[in-house]
Amino acid sequence: MLYECLPVVLRDSFPTPLSTDEVADRCPPAFIYGAPYSRRGFQIYRHLRALEKRGIVARCPRENDRRVFWTYLPDADVDGEIEALDAIWEASC
Repeated sequence: MLYECLPVVLRDSFPTPLSTDEVADRCPPAFIYGAPYSRRGFQIYRHLRALEKRGIVARCPRENDRRVFWTYLPDADVDGEIEALDAIWEASC
């Protein structure tokens, strides 16, 4: 569930990149499995790296900043599918 949540968090903030900790802060707490607050970013980092390899997100390096920032890579097909699913969900409520 966490893996699926991360692109949504980054898509909602697009085009503003978020640090790993900011992404963790915006995930629902239930998706961060019992990790101490200080380790949440570390826990999701591996998921963000997997998404990066699939071309869904990208790292955004910043000069003089050791933190890792991430951004969503827009994909018209995926975004269209997400919008259609959102519309179906809204119609069913």
